Amino acid sequence: MDRQATIEAIERIDRDHRTLSRLFDKLQDALVAGRDDGTIETARQAMLGHLDAHIAFEEELMAARDYPLTFTHKEQHQAFRDQVASILAGIETRTVSVNNVAKLLKKTHAFHTKYSDETLCLYMRDKYAFHAVADGLGI
Repeated sequence: MDRQATIEAIERIDRDHRTLSRLFDKLQDALVAGRDDGTIETARQAMLGHLDAHIAFEEELMAARDYPLTFTHKEQHQAFRDQVASILAGIETRTVSVNNVAKLLKKTHAFHTKYSDETLCLYMRDKYAFHAVADGLGI
């Protein structure tokens, strides 16, 4: 993976995070509106699909870069998935208020982003900085 690919990977991770946040909001909006025309399920599937694609991308990236914390990060991905599943199950059992769905999902996501994805991106930036300096380009 070259410098440009590294930059693009970090930018994609950032874009994915923003997209997930918007999808959390769309799901909550559909739930609050009480839509029963498939809108809730469509929003839920869009959010879960994007989450799965994002995690798959990160895991492929970690493998390509021989990321030393891959095992731990993958465990954290599973914990994040489990937390999302728990929140969604809470909607069904009415233990989670539809008014709090986006807030709960965003808090769970923020924790994962802050403690896992940020570390991955810093590692990637350090790799990029090292190669740029080695090439005499500087940053």
